[in-house]
Amino acid sequence: MLKLIFRVCLATLLVASVSWANSLDPEILIRKVNSPDYGERLAALKAIEKNLIQHEALSLALEERLLQHRNTETMNRRALDEVAWMCKAYAVAGEPSHEIVLLEVADTTQEILSRHCKKAASRLPYYYSLQQEKPKAAPPAIPGLTEELAKAVSFVQSGDGSEQRKGAKLILNTYTQDIRVYNYVRDALVKKIKQPELDQDDRDALAWMCNCLSVSGRTRYLEPLQVIWDTTTDPKVKYFAQKAIEELVAGQGQYRYRGPQKDTTTAADVYTHESNKPLVSEPKKHRLPEKDTSTAADVYTHESDKPL
Repeated sequence: MLKLIFRVCLATLLVASVSWANSLDPEILIRKVNSPDYGERLAALKAIEKNLIQHEALSLALEERLLQHRNTETMNRRALDEVAWMCKAYAVAGEPSHEIVLLEVADTTQEILSRHCKKAASRLPYYYSLQQEKPKAAPPAIPGLTEELAKAVSFVQSGDGSEQRKGAKLILNTYTQDIRVYNYVRDALVKKIKQPELDQDDRDALAWMCNCLSVSGRTRYLEPLQVIWDTTTDPKVKYFAQKAIEELVAGQGQYRYRGPQKDTTTAADVYTHESNKPLVSEPKKHRLPEKDTSTAADVYTHESDKPL
């Protein structure tokens, strides 16, 4: 009986944990934020703020709802309470661009709404620091990639210059020909060059990622490399972008292997060159005498064989 009760309790806890994890799914939260039910909306906003949930689509949904409240002339207590939590949930991402929206919504005749928006905007640095302290989720598994390559791809996707430089070096050291890896490098490269300010680590990362694409042998990367060359003013980045373009053009779409050369010769290849032939000649094969199979009747077949 006790075992049965224990199993029931354990199953209940498992179901509860799964449902709680699903309730924090961004798509579910977006539906709840747009729900017609006030209680469901408020619970979703509190969950976003409490768990520091950061998601681009979720932020856009919250931004749209905030802008809808900007033109509201009168708001009751429940609506003001919801807007207060909405401002907090929107600020959780810690993105500097969210300050513009919050201050835009704060420019309203609703004094309480304006105060909540300004307070949320002032807390953006605090939420940003919390986001940085959050343990980073493990990179999604990419089928067919080794652990080392998956780690390198996660470094390249991180957005941090020093991490991206490390990832690019790892990719070069693996001598991979996997097109997916180079696609990740291309995407990170194009995204990085669009940043308004680049420090030394960022510029080094750009140079190393250009070097990565140069060994891929894929002419499809000529266009993004040309964008890098046209955009950057850094001489080092421009040099490696131009070098990558020249190597891809010269390679005519062939992968350029830069790893250690392996001895792939076989026994049959040893004597392909005249100088590799052995000095000692092979023993000659002597021809054995043929066996005499003639008969007595064959003795006088020729004129010279007749008796005198």
